[in-house]
Amino acid sequence: MGYQQPTFELDPAALEKRYKLLQWQLHPDKSAGKTPEERQYSAEQATLINQAYGVLRNPLSRANYMLMQAGVSAEEFEHTIADPELLMEVMEAREQVEQEHDQEQLVKLHSDNKARQATLCRQLGGAFGRGDIEAARQLVAQLSYWVRLEEAICDKL
Repeated sequence: MGYQQPTFELDPAALEKRYKLLQWQLHPDKSAGKTPEERQYSAEQATLINQAYGVLRNPLSRANYMLMQAGVSAEEFEHTIADPELLMEVMEAREQVEQEHDQEQLVKLHSDNKARQATLCRQLGGAFGRGDIEAARQLVAQLSYWVRLEEAICDKL
């Protein structure tokens, strides 16, 4: 198997399956009869697998990682929105969440927000697929705002 160009889109079930397989292969019980160096290596690899899984399973962290791999420094993709209409939409949505106390309405807001994030993730997949790093950077900035809004909604649920 040769090198595969990384893609933003992934199958969450396949990722979890691969993660569990690697965790099983690196489980400390499997290295009980090994040398201290081999046990240390296995522990280090298990830590790396855990970190990689944490990054890959979250679309925002995965996109940030891919931007860094493309040479975009963290300072270059500060999460700011340049589009005034989008900024207003985000501010209004946040205000709506802050003022909302009805659980059913919060669930609806959460659902709407997840749909918005899914759309941005599809657009990110396209941007990364085309190699359009600037578009990906802008989409990541947008996604970060909607992810923070989701956190605010979940805090109220």
